[in-house]
This record gives sequence, structure tokens and C-alpha cells, in this order.
Amino acid sequence: MAPVKERLLRISVAHYRNQIFSEAEFHRWATGKHCAKAAGLHARYNIVAYGMVSTLELVALILCNRLLDTRAINQQEGQ
Repeated sequence: MAPVKERLLRISVAHYRNQIFSEAEFHRWATGKHCAKAAGLHARYNIVAYGMVSTLELVALILCNRLLDTRAINQQEGQ
């Protein structure tokens, strides 16, 4: 018997922080209240994977990588 082909759907959702809330408050909402509600939907609809990216963390990672790249280049050039 041939294996059943699984079809997956990818959905992206963006949440924008209102300026009246701090980054910490938004992070608490996203990782607490939002994730708790989303978990029920994940179970109900058999979600196979879920990921969350914080732009603040992403920007920090990008800047850190650029800083490390710059340091590596400077070391190679003897600066």
C-alpha cells in the first residue's frame, strides 16, 4: 500500500506592539497569553510545528553577528 502523502499549510502572523506598551510587556503577552490561547488551536487542528520570532531579539542577533564579523575582519587585517 502506498504511503499517504501529508499536505502542510504554512501561515505567518505578525503582531505589532502598540507604543504604549514596553517591550517587556509585549513579550509577556506574546509568550504568556497569546501562546496559551494558541496552544488550544494547535491541539485542535493538529499543528505539527510552531515558531515565534521577536524582532527585538532578531535585531540584536543581527547586530551581534555583524559586530563579530567586523571583529574577525579587523583581526585578519591586523587592526
